[in-house]
Amino acid sequence: MVAPHGLWQKRGLSKQSRQLYRPASDFANPRQQSDPFRQKESRARDVRQPVRIINGRPSGGRPPRSFQQTFPDMKLSKMYCVVAAGCATVFSMGAIAAGGVHHLQIQLLRDGKLIVAGEIPDVLVANSGFAISSGRPIGYAVCQKVGDATQIATLEKFVGMSLLVQTLRTDGDAVDLSLSAADTAERGISQIGPQDCPSQVVATEGLTDNDVRATIRDGQTIDVPLNDPRYHVHLSMKAD
Repeated sequence: MVAPHGLWQKRGLSKQSRQLYRPASDFANPRQQSDPFRQKESRARDVRQPVRIINGRPSGGRPPRSFQQTFPDMKLSKMYCVVAAGCATVFSMGAIAAGGVHHLQIQLLRDGKLIVAGEIPDVLVANSGFAISSGRPIGYAVCQKVGDATQIATLEKFVGMSLLVQTLRTDGDAVDLSLSAADTAERGISQIGPQDCPSQVVATEGLTDNDVRATIRDGQTIDVPLNDPRYHVHLSMKAD
């Protein structure tokens, strides 16, 4: 019988190929063979062995595998979950902020007493606004000479109370506004100009202020002063 190493030398086998040839004695005991099914069953039995707790420490049986050993990539997965949850929260908050309705409460006051109140239901909508008036137009004539000709124009002047609030620009939860307010009373009509081309003037007294600028943010309450110190506009903005 040729010795195994003689057989290798005779056949010119490499070292890696020699590992495929094993002596028959290695197979004498079939129980020594590697059985993958037996290995799995053995591991399963080990996992099911009870573990007793003595003085707060496990004793006996095979200790369970650590969380990191069982799920080596779980730490990275948890990080992804946290990032995804954070992004979802940000997008959710952004959606709420974008879809929320921002109400602007408006009050015109004189000496601390309310004259008129109103509301813009969604002030962050472009070109939104509020307008109210109570009074009457008074007509008057204006004469103008053009060369030898005379031209007469008929105009009107509003007398009474009015309040106009317009949205100019929005920036997030802030809005720039333009305010115009009036609270006037008629004090007669006078005549001015030459005899051959007279004009009329409607005399009034009271508040007249146009295009007053103001900026307000969500949750704010501000008072906007007007050119008559007795008056101011009270603004309050809040979201649903």
